[in-house]
Amino acid sequence: SDSSSSGEGRVRGVVLESGEALAADLVVSNVDVPFTYGLLGHTQYGAARQRRVTDQQYSAAVIAYNFCVRRRLDRLNHHNVFLSGQYEAAWQRATSPSTLLPHPNFYVHCPARTDPGAAPPGCDSVMVLLPVANMQEVQAAAKRNSGGSSSSGSGIRMGADGKPDYSALIDAGRAAIAATFKQAGVCGDFLSLVEREVVIDPGEWRRRYAIEHGAVFGLSHGLDQLALFRPAVRDPKVAGLYLVGASARPGNGVPLVMISARLAVQRAMQDVAAGVV
Repeated sequence: SDSSSSGEGRVRGVVLESGEALAADLVVSNVDVPFTYGLLGHTQYGAARQRRVTDQQYSAAVIAYNFCVRRRLDRLNHHNVFLSGQYEAAWQRATSPSTLLPHPNFYVHCPARTDPGAAPPGCDSVMVLLPVANMQEVQAAAKRNSGGSSSSGSGIRMGADGKPDYSALIDAGRAAIAATFKQAGVCGDFLSLVEREVVIDPGEWRRRYAIEHGAVFGLSHGLDQLALFRPAVRDPKVAGLYLVGASARPGNGVPLVMISARLAVQRAMQDVAAGVV
């Protein structure tokens, strides 16, 4: 954009990673809101908005385990939800292995139930989403437990860039999943059946998809971040910039994100018709 230091201005297009510039009078960004503002050409307004939104409260992160299993797990359906017997404690997001319950809440997806091509005959494809604390929450816990230092006493190390290293929590989560499968009668020794796994942790979600703090559901839904308290689908200062996704209005989750897209398109078309952009 060519936004001025006061934040007033309009978008002129986008610049690709290759350096190629694509001219446009209107840009709809589905990049997470703080990262979108970080792309405003290092303007004072963009930097200030990025800081403000980044410092707000965010939803859970997830560790995604993608398992290739050498045997079909017949007790699992296409969609499966495992709920902990420790109801209240299970909703506290784990910031370290020591705060992860032995049998936490998690979701399991087995695509081969409806698409046999998702796994070889007699085998299974199993994806597990384990909710955990986002990077912002882990960093805060590390500082509390170490008297303000970024070196963590919580069981999660901080990397050279100050970002959490989720390796220990990944290992603890894998063990908890296997123990829960055994307890539920899904499989006696799940890990012995795993041929290969690919893990996506909160840091990887952030790197791959520009999701702030690795919080896959965007801004949380506290009372001060509901509906109109979330970033608007049309930026109030930069003409031609529209925001969609979990951190924009009306909120997170697939239905609300789809509504966000519809609202952004409707507002953009209204602005085009009115000559605003």
